[in-house]
Amino acid sequence: MNEEEKLQRARQLVEQEIAESRGVSSWFYLSYADDNRFRGGCYLQGFGPASVALRASIEGISPGGEVRIFPIPRWAEYQIPADARNRLLTREELERFHPMKSMKDLEAEDE
Repeated sequence: MNEEEKLQRARQLVEQEIAESRGVSSWFYLSYADDNRFRGGCYLQGFGPASVALRASIEGISPGGEVRIFPIPRWAEYQIPADARNRLLTREELERFHPMKSMKDLEAEDE
């Protein structure tokens, strides 16, 4: 697929997301990583995975690598700190906003 075909496909996906969401945007969490490390995360508003991934790329938020996109339930949107929205966040910033445990910590709790 060449660049023009990729752009056309992205456009189709975004148009589909807008139609399916009836033009109502939602918040998403995007987590970036490559084979070696976590590259950052961000909270973005959009109509679906394609629109937020495209937005992150256009706005220069995406650090590259693979991205996993998670919708944030409406009831939890208010928990996203205002200063954590629409920008790339480091692991340390994410842990400050939302304390996380490693798999090792979670496994230790189960013992």
